[in-house]
Amino acid sequence: MNKSMKTKRLLFEELSAVLTGFSLADIQGTGLSSLYLEVFEDKDPDAINNLLSAFEKFDTESGKLSDDDLILISGALEDKYLRPISQQLILMWYTGQWNFGEPDTYVISKEAYIESFSFRAAGSHPAGAKQPGYGTWQFPPQTFLEE
Repeated sequence: MNKSMKTKRLLFEELSAVLTGFSLADIQGTGLSSLYLEVFEDKDPDAINNLLSAFEKFDTESGKLSDDDLILISGALEDKYLRPISQQLILMWYTGQWNFGEPDTYVISKEAYIESFSFRAAGSHPAGAKQPGYGTWQFPPQTFLEE
């Protein structure tokens, strides 16, 4: 797909995948991309637009970024203007919360809490939602280590 044909949401999803370490399918599978992008645009449209503009230069079509792209992304994330919004984006996906420039942190929605990546990263589930099912305690915990 031509970069100019990408929607803002797709660019946001691709950026989110790069910054969180989760796949584009994981990001899209939450169903939260539009909501999260809307929150950013409502709270700080200039910051998210600057971050998306910086990211738009990278080729994500192959699904893998080159070493040069990763070095440039790392440099962009050290930028004093892009770093805070990048950190907020990562925090949002992992916790379902907003706290960028706000005195109080708040959960964006119940879906944001349920789909937050912190539970997936821990191999767990959110309390009160997505229960593993009756009798699952008899199985050993899931492991992510390769043997």
